[in-house]
Amino acid sequence: MKVNKLALISLMVCSTQVNADMLYGIYVEAGVSRSTLSGDVFYGSSDNNFTIVDEDSQNPFASIKIEHPIPLIPNIRVAMEKYDFNATGLSNGFEFDGEGYNIAFDTGFSGSETTGTLYYEILDNVVSLDLGVSVKNINADVSFDSDMNSPTSENINIWIPTVYASAEAYIPFAGVIVGGQLESIAYDGNEFTIADVYVGYEVLDLIAADITVKLGYKIRNIKLNDVESFTMDLSNESAYASIQVHF
Repeated sequence: MKVNKLALISLMVCSTQVNADMLYGIYVEAGVSRSTLSGDVFYGSSDNNFTIVDEDSQNPFASIKIEHPIPLIPNIRVAMEKYDFNATGLSNGFEFDGEGYNIAFDTGFSGSETTGTLYYEILDNVVSLDLGVSVKNINADVSFDSDMNSPTSENINIWIPTVYASAEAYIPFAGVIVGGQLESIAYDGNEFTIADVYVGYEVLDLIAADITVKLGYKIRNIKLNDVESFTMDLSNESAYASIQVHF
């Protein structure tokens, strides 16, 4: 009987260990960025356009990564970022929805960018490297307003596939990480690139979880060709701060 009890306890311990090893990394990150938006927007034709002059805006973002040790199954990352740009449009003559806008007017870009990523961990040591593919959904309202015009807007909802690469170096005994991330694609006159670099410091390291504070800089370049009759060439630069919890 004692032998049977010992065997049962050993089996339970082994089973618990196997289940724990099946999921060895959950990374939750949340932060806020200070962003500027600039570029040119065309509607209908190359002659009907305006240039964006943006004031700084704050945009929240969050992500979760789930990693496991099963070789053939990719890891998962889901990220979301909110947009709320209130900008000034400059034009010698821009028309939209029957309204004419001259010199300077108010324009806005508000919405969200949701990203799903499947990736493989190529390296996992002092230096880590992840490679994979992402699919982005950008759902935003482009709005126009001025003292002489009635407010009007148009919704843009597009899906963009990209390649995904992430690299990170850990400095032992200092608790410092330096990393970067790239998502990019170009097709049919459309281009989308996000380049992100950051430095982080591990402020808490426990058995159950560790917490890292990050400071980073992100550049997003977007060229969209004839989406809801809009053609856009935009640049968005952001400085950000975030907190990452690793379970």
